[in-house]
Amino acid sequence: MFFRAVAESMLVIVRWLLVVAPIGVFALALPLVARLGFSAVGALVTYVALVSLVAVLFMLLVLYRRARGAVASRCASSRALSLRRRPSRFRRDRRSPRCPR
Repeated sequence: MFFRAVAESMLVIVRWLLVVAPIGVFALALPLVARLGFSAVGALVTYVALVSLVAVLFMLLVLYRRARGAVASRCASSRALSLRRRPSRFRRDRRSPRCPR
């Protein structure tokens, strides 16, 4: 009971921080923009665009391939099991919605 209460209170604190964080970032960036002008905004936009591009490339090149490989291996093993269990006269080519060909 005690640990559940501690966990719930920590979740409330984290939720508060997530709500207040954008305001804090804006408050920190405002004096920088006031001092350096809009060139700082351009540098920030460039940084955000570069990080977003790298994240998308990582998702496509690493995570997407790994996910497709996991689905393909799971589908191959499930098809092999289902064909072994059915007699030969009942074997049909049924496509599963989770296992595309």
